[in-house]
Amino acid sequence: MSDLLTTRKLVCPFCLEEITGSKLERKCSSCQRPTPALYLKDARDLEPMAVQAMGWSGHGKSVFLSALTLLLTRMQVVWEDYSWSPGSEETREAILDSNRRLESGLLPLPTNKGVDLPCLILLRGMDRFKGRALVYRDCAGEHFDTNSMPVEQVPFLLKAKTLFLIASPVDLAARRERPIDMLLNGFLNTLEEHGVDPSKDRRRLVVVLTKGDLIQDLPKPLHDYLVKDRVWRTLEEGTPDLRFDEPAIDRYLATMREVDRHLREWIERDAHGRHLVRLATQSGLDLCFSLVSATGGPVSGGDSESQLENRWEPRRVLDPLLWALSFNPPPKSRIFSTAPPELPRSSKQHGLIARWWEWLKDL
Repeated sequence: MSDLLTTRKLVCPFCLEEITGSKLERKCSSCQRPTPALYLKDARDLEPMAVQAMGWSGHGKSVFLSALTLLLTRMQVVWEDYSWSPGSEETREAILDSNRRLESGLLPLPTNKGVDLPCLILLRGMDRFKGRALVYRDCAGEHFDTNSMPVEQVPFLLKAKTLFLIASPVDLAARRERPIDMLLNGFLNTLEEHGVDPSKDRRRLVVVLTKGDLIQDLPKPLHDYLVKDRVWRTLEEGTPDLRFDEPAIDRYLATMREVDRHLREWIERDAHGRHLVRLATQSGLDLCFSLVSATGGPVSGGDSESQLENRWEPRRVLDPLLWALSFNPPPKSRIFSTAPPELPRSSKQHGLIARWWEWLKDL
């Protein structure tokens, strides 16, 4: 019995392979990375949620992900039981660097080719969403330039159940030779090459339209939705006038669904946007849209050291994460394997242990 109680099935937050072993296990046998101690400690409540960010260079992947990370380090203002922890030393350093850049008004540096540092944030007490071990990878945009994407450089591409397709409508218009549907075509072709059928392996594709503050022809309802976001200001000021309790989340998600409908109509005015929707639908992907401004205002300077012209105020950067959380509802907490122990049918204790096992799984 003691062996059973110390055996748990975990998923490595860095390679998404299953780890089976005692709770004292500290290294993944697949990727050989040390398994974070806090992740092991809270594995009962923190289901891994992997997100692969995909997008071309210059479309705002790194800035959006940094803004989202900074937001998550402040959500204790609106969630009463919320807490967070960096799950790795790389994540801790990335958060510290983002905080330093925030104070200086500098944007995150673009992700260079060959750099692959997964960001792992342990999130607890997110009301209805409970706890998650959120891990995402910000890979260089050059990895998405080909129709056969290098999965060894983008390791979550085949396994993550949520994909953020990050694209700036302003930059798409400036470089029409790289339309948004071409990016999705490359992703689907890569899945096919590796034997992954998205229609059988349920996945959510969140199209994150970045640099929303720069879009000139944005319909007024969408523009108003973007600029009226007050989450960041509430978190910075620490004022308790905004709460994300159960009723508030219901209202917010309802508004997101309405915004998704408007964004879909707007993007389908373009032939490539219409084709993106059709490709996603025909491939069985669960498609939704978000509109964000990771900076909240214009940026000056070159690619190497871009600086904000006004105060940093990300807008609607939480929306893509809420799409991911609502797609991955928290499962029943469990430490143990879902398979009951093998027992001989003649055992007099079979019925008793089977009932005990059913009760244990539902804890």
